[in-house]
Amino acid sequence: MEKERKKDRKVLWIIVAALVMLVALFWIFWTPGYNWHLHSYHELDDQPYGADLTYAYLSSLRDSEEFVQLDSTIGANLQPYIDSAVVDHNYMLFGYMPLLDSLSREHLFRFVEQGNAMHLYTGAVPAHLLEEWHQGECILYEEEPYFDWNGILQVEEDQGAFVDSLVHINLLHPDLRFEEDIAFGHYVKDRLVRYRWPYLDSTYFCAENTSLTALGTIGDHVNFFRVPHGEGYFYVHTTPKLLTNYYLIQDTGRRYADGVFAHLAPGPILWDQKRWKMQMDAASYADRYAQQEGPLTYLISQESLRWMLYLLFAMVVILFVFGTRRKQRPIPVIRPKENSSLEYVDTISELYFAQSGDGRIFKYLSEQFQFFIRNRYRIQFKWHDEQTWGILSKASGIPLSHIKSMTSTYTKGSYEPNVTSDLLTDYYRTLDYFYTNCK
Repeated sequence: MEKERKKDRKVLWIIVAALVMLVALFWIFWTPGYNWHLHSYHELDDQPYGADLTYAYLSSLRDSEEFVQLDSTIGANLQPYIDSAVVDHNYMLFGYMPLLDSLSREHLFRFVEQGNAMHLYTGAVPAHLLEEWHQGECILYEEEPYFDWNGILQVEEDQGAFVDSLVHINLLHPDLRFEEDIAFGHYVKDRLVRYRWPYLDSTYFCAENTSLTALGTIGDHVNFFRVPHGEGYFYVHTTPKLLTNYYLIQDTGRRYADGVFAHLAPGPILWDQKRWKMQMDAASYADRYAQQEGPLTYLISQESLRWMLYLLFAMVVILFVFGTRRKQRPIPVIRPKENSSLEYVDTISELYFAQSGDGRIFKYLSEQFQFFIRNRYRIQFKWHDEQTWGILSKASGIPLSHIKSMTSTYTKGSYEPNVTSDLLTDYYRTLDYFYTNCK
């Protein structure tokens, strides 16, 4: 027995050591993977579709005193620059378009009107800005493209967006235009997946409406345009995704960014670092574009997690090979006890019948009846005492006439040397009635 305990302890220590080794290997080789579903557009985010390289690129274009970070509302940020001699400044909104209150909208237009540039690289344009810019001379559709309550285009493919995995981009300025369109894809790791690419609908471009100037295209649509206002301009880019980290590390992406940012005014850059972000996490984004991966796919894609699965599988195989052998002596089969009560009753009945034992059965039934009366009602029953009969009738709820009949039958049987079967049967029935109906 002691030997078996030592063996069990040894196996336990082996399992503990294997688990410790597994945790150590996981700790050494595990590296957090990139989040390909998150589009934060934040200047400190180094994920594929973050903007830390975008931020570094823009800050490198100006001296430190000419690159200003602002973190309040648009109205508060622009307050110091309103009604002053400030011109040729660039206000940069990169990522998600915020909701504009009346003060922010007023300051935004006044800032541009006095000779500055507002760069909205936000993926969507608020409807009230489009209404301000669009003079309404040319309408190519029966209705304006639909915008939801916060001015962001619908998720589904419509007049203002299309869904594809690969797009072709170009700039329209003669000095910036590429000889051939640049192909950009939406990648999740090394896979091309479908993505919703917004653009400004062609409703806003026609010969009669000269307020909007196209600066760049995505396929056959405009994704980069300029709107004059007073002495300055609004610059709107509907696909800021193309200016994030993943594309800036590529040569074509860097060339495209050079062309887009060539439209900056010569003055300082005001970077709005407030996180104007939609409430959509990575899981929601994956659901939105139907690109969810199974948990096993993710585990296998990570080298450290893949080795953890291999080790776990090997341990399970070893356990099945060496640990399934029985370590306990076989348990003997114990036959269940047989209930022979019915056979016993049949045997005793046959003995009584063979020995003409009706009298003994009659006596046995009488003794059991008296025992029942004493045990339930605490009455010392006497067969020939009529007073006792009345007490028993009240206690049990059995009519006195039945008790008299029962005692009469008892008197007959107790004085006869040979009790007949008919008498025994009548006596049994009277007793059975009492047992069945008594309180």
